[in-house]
Amino acid sequence: MNDFNIKVREEGDITILETSGYLNNFGGDKVASICKQSISEGKRKLLINMENTKMVNSCLLYTSDA
Repeated sequence: MNDFNIKVREEGDITILETSGYLNNFGGDKVASICKQSISEGKRKLLINMENTKMVNSCLLYTSDA
């Protein structure tokens, strides 16, 4: 249940993150890092597709001041 994968692709001006596997704090950090990097590059349209992420660790539910 440790497996987590993320694919990033661009579709027009939208950055799409597609996750799969168990989303724990490690996966959450990866998602946050990619989102922050995209925002720093001026990208403002982000979509996170979690269709293939069957479990999310509830400790990931937090707000950020970023």
